[in-house]
Amino acid sequence: MNFTSANLLAVLALLTIPIPAPTLAQGLPDHLELRYSWHYGNIKLGATKKELKLKSDRYILTSHTQAEGLGKLIDNGLLQERGEFKVDGQTVVPLRYEQARTGKKAYQRQVTFDWQDNTLVYGNGHKEKLPKGTQDSGSLFFALMLQSGEELDNKTVHVTNGRRLSHYRYTLEGTEPLHTPIGTLNTRRIMRSKPGRKETVTVWLATDRHNLPVKIVKQREGRPATILLIESVVGL
Repeated sequence: MNFTSANLLAVLALLTIPIPAPTLAQGLPDHLELRYSWHYGNIKLGATKKELKLKSDRYILTSHTQAEGLGKLIDNGLLQERGEFKVDGQTVVPLRYEQARTGKKAYQRQVTFDWQDNTLVYGNGHKEKLPKGTQDSGSLFFALMLQSGEELDNKTVHVTNGRRLSHYRYTLEGTEPLHTPIGTLNTRRIMRSKPGRKETVTVWLATDRHNLPVKIVKQREGRPATILLIESVVGL
């Protein structure tokens, strides 16, 4: 089984902008706790825990992804994320993002968003232009909850993972009921793709739960899918 934490990272970073019904778009809660299980094909390998807290004028996000059970035999590293962002109306405005991994392929990344100069400043000193609407791998998760799907269809979105900036094309794929550990949910699907790459990421947003991302599937040609599935929600 050829699995690396990069697969999960791509899934977590897959999101990037919104998709729900405009009438359902609402502000983020002051405190939110989320737990997801992640799978490689039909095999459960670990869990991701996310916590969002409002402190003064900004939100603080922390996320921990850890292998469990069989997953520890493949990759026992811990993936941690920390981010800060503000919300302007229905728009998430990232301020800072950090990502660190322990284990065999340990690394640390960080990036600061200088919106005044429209510049991304990375921890290694590298700088690059900051396009309007850019999200990071953590903030984009919550940006999904605030905007309408119609605004996303056939739209290009920029996302940084703390090391580099990428752009993706998003399209609406339809609606469907989705069976999850927290119940059957009404959802809309969005798909992320990138020209020249043989992989897609599909996100299911629960329209009755503030457009919460409840399932994320990364599919790469010739490989089993990497899946992130909601397990529990506190605060929403």
